[in-house]
Amino acid sequence: MKPEDYWPKVNLCDFLKLMLGCLEQIHYLLSLNVYGWTRDSSHPDIWSLMSVDGTVVDFYMQNGKPHSIINVTLVKSPKYGVSNEIKAFVRLFNEVARKCEGVELIEILEKDDTKLQQET
Repeated sequence: MKPEDYWPKVNLCDFLKLMLGCLEQIHYLLSLNVYGWTRDSSHPDIWSLMSVDGTVVDFYMQNGKPHSIINVTLVKSPKYGVSNEIKAFVRLFNEVARKCEGVELIEILEKDDTKLQQET
């Protein structure tokens, strides 16, 4: 099926309502302090783990198990990048949603961003 055959069958207002729910949930999930990320250290014996507070700990690994901590670095959490992408998408979403009757606009309040900053 070609895109031009598919999109006429999509109810844009229902699609936007679905997107609204997804974006609200993603934004909420970002505010939880339950995440950690690994980063590639480019060394096979070093494993880098970043906790939600923005601290990267580099472990020296032996036989697949942490042997010692070799470095600790303070960094900015990737969830800020995800949050910025959501905000950019929200602007586009709202432009389209204004043209559809019955679709609620998304508002990301500054207090939401402050909450994200306080939790990381």
